[in-house]
Amino acid sequence: MVNVIDNGARNRTNMMPVGIKVIDDKGNVAYTAKTDLGTNYISLESKWFGSSSNKTGGSTGGNTGDGDSGGTNPTAAGANYYAGSLANGEITQRNFEWGGTDDPTKSNTITFKDAQGSKFNGNYDGIQLLGHIQKTVVTNGVAGTVTDLPLNCDVNNVVKSGCYTTLASYPIYINNSSINVGSAAFVPIIGIGENLGGKNVKAPSISLTLNANMTLTLTHDKGYSNDGASPATGVEYQFIVDTISTYSVQNAVSQLPSTVNLFTGSSVGNVLLTGPSTYHENAEDGYLITLSNQTLAAPNSSFGGVYSIPLGDDQVRMDLSSIGLKGIKVPKEELIMNNSFDVSDQLSQYVGKVVQGQYNSSGSWININPNYSFSIVSFEGSSIKILPNENINLSLTVHVTEKSSNNVDNAKFSIPVIRVNTYKN
Repeated sequence: MVNVIDNGARNRTNMMPVGIKVIDDKGNVAYTAKTDLGTNYISLESKWFGSSSNKTGGSTGGNTGDGDSGGTNPTAAGANYYAGSLANGEITQRNFEWGGTDDPTKSNTITFKDAQGSKFNGNYDGIQLLGHIQKTVVTNGVAGTVTDLPLNCDVNNVVKSGCYTTLASYPIYINNSSINVGSAAFVPIIGIGENLGGKNVKAPSISLTLNANMTLTLTHDKGYSNDGASPATGVEYQFIVDTISTYSVQNAVSQLPSTVNLFTGSSVGNVLLTGPSTYHENAEDGYLITLSNQTLAAPNSSFGGVYSIPLGDDQVRMDLSSIGLKGIKVPKEELIMNNSFDVSDQLSQYVGKVVQGQYNSSGSWININPNYSFSIVSFEGSSIKILPNENINLSLTVHVTEKSSNNVDNAKFSIPVIRVNTYKN
């Protein structure tokens, strides 16, 4: 008889709800909250319901939305599209409006590149935010090392090393109807984060307030994961906004497969692509750009003539084939009209590598004496800008140094692009 009762109780327990969902007027899940198995409570943030009290729960952490232990919020406040909409081509008309330094220690007021007139963002459906997490190590209340973490949007809330995993929609899409003069649109970045297992946890968030002059003020609320002591030891998190653009919504469009070459040849500067739609909605998960193994030539005087090569109009270039140069990727979220995307971090893995110098003698490229060793110093300033009319502008340079017993010479060489395709993660 005991077994029957236990089994019945177990079955009833399995049928108990473990959380709630808040559904918006379009049928999308606006918020979710899970049961805290330690207390059997489901905690709801007052900000979800427009409360002006702005209560965030104090030091207990469990009622604030968890940056590490699995509190959930599939879409940010005002956001009505998941990241998959970008992948399917449902997000269009993304035009760059702001990019710069977002200081999390204060409220930052920004001005859009395009004049807003009397109606904020009037020609579009909303604004898109791109950003990252700034992580600060805290020991006994004292701030220490600061590092940047990319956001990893994962509907399954699975930790990814080196990232901050969030259930919030990313990129963050905020509908114009959620941005009104004098009121704040609250955007929490909720998810498992780094899953550090802190006793006291809270998700970072930002608020966006539209001012009467159509500027936008960003205000930050830090998150944390710490041991609950006073003073605490753990980490603090801030969401930093890097880019703001417009966006509109359309029906999904067919995506270009990675097997299609959008460009082939050899080019520096502007590259005209064949196949992308106006706002790159059909670019799958982004562009894969294949680089040449030979840089463009530069005058041999770039190195001060420390090596013995013929005089005259001979030129010098670098052969990069020994370093296994891989393609660089521009993710689809960065394919914003007039946006510049820094790719020097993707190329930084080659810094310090030794490459072969070559000079042009009567039309033939000849290796420079190996006693002169050339090594890569940096790829500083390497970037890709998205331009109208299916053009992209590539500024890809490698800074090389040559050391001999008597000289230390430097030069910068441009790297041509030989192919552009889409890619799928």
